[in-house]
Amino acid sequence: LLFSEINASGFVEWTQSFGGFGIMPSSINTFDPRYLARGILWDAMDSLKLHAQSGNAKQQALLDAIFAPMIGEDDNEEMQRKLSENPDYLQIDDPNSLRPLPTNPVPRWGFGVSDEQAQDIQEATISPSLGGVREPGVVTVGQQDTLDTRSRAQFNLPLLELEQMVSVIAQRINMQVDKLETLKGSIGASGHVLKKSWLHGDYNAAVGFEPANPALDLQQRQSDREDYNLGLLDKESYWERNGELNATQMWRRLAEEQVRTSDEMWKLELQDAANELGVGEEFARSQEAAEEQIVSPPRTNGALSSEMTQPLAPDIVKKPQAPRAL
Repeated sequence: LLFSEINASGFVEWTQSFGGFGIMPSSINTFDPRYLARGILWDAMDSLKLHAQSGNAKQQALLDAIFAPMIGEDDNEEMQRKLSENPDYLQIDDPNSLRPLPTNPVPRWGFGVSDEQAQDIQEATISPSLGGVREPGVVTVGQQDTLDTRSRAQFNLPLLELEQMVSVIAQRINMQVDKLETLKGSIGASGHVLKKSWLHGDYNAAVGFEPANPALDLQQRQSDREDYNLGLLDKESYWERNGELNATQMWRRLAEEQVRTSDEMWKLELQDAANELGVGEEFARSQEAAEEQIVSPPRTNGALSSEMTQPLAPDIVKKPQAPRAL
């Protein structure tokens, strides 16, 4: 029996893409994905094998030279008899009669073969500058940045493929939020929420990944900050350029920050602290007395002081001038 169920999503729930390192031969007429399913190590596979073989050969030559078998002038049967009597201790009449078995000397050029293979692997895969290694002859930051930019160029195609895949996934997420009843009209992760009421039947999505360049990122942030200080950039645009896409949440955070730092909130915090210390009533009376002293003018015997009732000096009060015609 064959049981089948209706696909609630309405699409195949997986997506794939090729990295962009392969190429289809022009000599074949049919589509063969095996030529496209290649990684960055494909072209350097032969060099990787040779480099591994070279390393194994040097290691074997080192072991043969250090742990070479010993040979001597004594009779073989006599040596076997002594070893059988005591395997851990061998008595020899003349120590100079033992010597290591000569091994084949390794020429100096044999140690340089692996360097050529390593250079070939480096040119075919990833530049060491992306790992923080400074190239020989590079002395300035500009030269290093130029090399880094050129090294990252080989990842442009995989980055485009990744953007395409994630965009398709985002569109399918929008479709599921809009159509699947089990999601109850919303979905969220890591504090971010997507609601059905925001979609209005539009599932289009475009996802992009900017290449990571700390120098250019710092320069762009400084430029945005200067534009914001000059009034050429509003708050929401400044937030968007710095990775904050939820402007409503940012405004809410600013409002909450202003409330937290207000004098009224500070007074409430002081009052709560005084209550915990058991001096809440005394602290409240002292606060009220301080506010009355600031707000109320000084009085003498229930009347205003003489200084408060004196008229203003002539140099303070001036007669209004007649308007002049322009």
